[in-house]
Amino acid sequence: MGRMNFISKIIKAISIARRISKSHDLLAEGKVNLADKEIDELFEIYQKPLPDDLAFAGYVRYRAKRFGDAVLLYKKSLTSIEESTKLNQDTKNYLKVYIRKPMAVSLAMTQERSDVFDSLSQLEIVINLDNVPERIKSVHKISNLENSENVKLTT
Repeated sequence: MGRMNFISKIIKAISIARRISKSHDLLAEGKVNLADKEIDELFEIYQKPLPDDLAFAGYVRYRAKRFGDAVLLYKKSLTSIEESTKLNQDTKNYLKVYIRKPMAVSLAMTQERSDVFDSLSQLEIVINLDNVPERIKSVHKISNLENSENVKLTT
């Protein structure tokens, strides 16, 4: 019985990884609605998403102009990032910066306020990129960060 449970967990993990990868590829091709549909299907099987997967799902919702859903996912992601014992501080900071700009737009579009976001937007963040896994950097691309006055990237 234990072995079947283990095998089903592996199959589920592979399925989750494939959906995220497919959504990422569709987004890169400009097929935002199809990427968003992959996220819908992902959450049907994914009960406890990882912080970085929540952040990516929020980004897909943002790109699909589902701003209210994006805000909810970003809030969940930020809480999950803070509570994570598996992510190092540089990776946590990287994900926070990844979330910041699209969350700001999503909040503006829904005319909501968020205490979580308010504190995030004020943070002085230093990130040693050597400590951020390549997997995170490849899926969660952050552009124009060097221009942000309160983000400093080091290696």
